[in-house]
Amino acid sequence: KAAAAAGRLGAGRNFYVGGTAQHGQRAASDATNRGGLKDPFSTLDYATGVCTTLRQDNVIALPGHTLDGTAASFLTCDVIGVTYLGIGHGSARPTITCSSRVMGGV
Repeated sequence: KAAAAAGRLGAGRNFYVGGTAQHGQRAASDATNRGGLKDPFSTLDYATGVCTTLRQDNVIALPGHTLDGTAASFLTCDVIGVTYLGIGHGSARPTITCSSRVMGGV
């Protein structure tokens, strides 16, 4: 499965968004981390903001990451060419929950 997922990723940089810290991983933070596997960002929106347009960067949500919000304050996908991938298995998969009925293009 990992090889199949890797084939769908862009050729740019990988930025990780943290879920539950495990195996020497720092707690997720937009303020102090660099978006690596061991020091993930805490939000998808911040990770998207550090991507470069058309570089084919990847934003990878780690197991246990959750995103909750409304359509007005959800996620702004404003960088062209970014691939989003959630990794995990069963209840440890990343989850996205939006409390608004109107998603407007999501």
